[in-house]
Amino acid sequence: MKQASEDLEARRPVWWALSDLFLDTELNNLAYNYIARTCLDSPYSSKECAEILWHEVYPICIGNLFSMVGVWGAFDQEWLEHEIIRHVSTWRFRFWQRLGRKQPLFGKIILSDWHEVQKRMEAMKNIQAE
Repeated sequence: MKQASEDLEARRPVWWALSDLFLDTELNNLAYNYIARTCLDSPYSSKECAEILWHEVYPICIGNLFSMVGVWGAFDQEWLEHEIIRHVSTWRFRFWQRLGRKQPLFGKIILSDWHEVQKRMEAMKNIQAE
């Protein structure tokens, strides 16, 4: 997989979709399906989308779930892109690569949501194959 800064056109929609997992709202069927479809339509495998989630989006967006007045509509796309690129170009990136989904507080919630997205991706692939 290319570096994030070298693959912006393909990364942007995936970042945007995965960031919905961190909004201060309950995800519904439409949201899960949107995230799954965006990942499927990307050039990335499910495993690569998981890497993007845990190593690029999670470190930037997880703070929203700690906020009393978190973002609930959508993250600003320019802000999200800028923060992710800044993050992956610093030493902190290597730290988050090791830590990733092991976060005890919200990591389990995001992991559960990611499993739901993966289930839907698999179902969508099966429908396409028929």
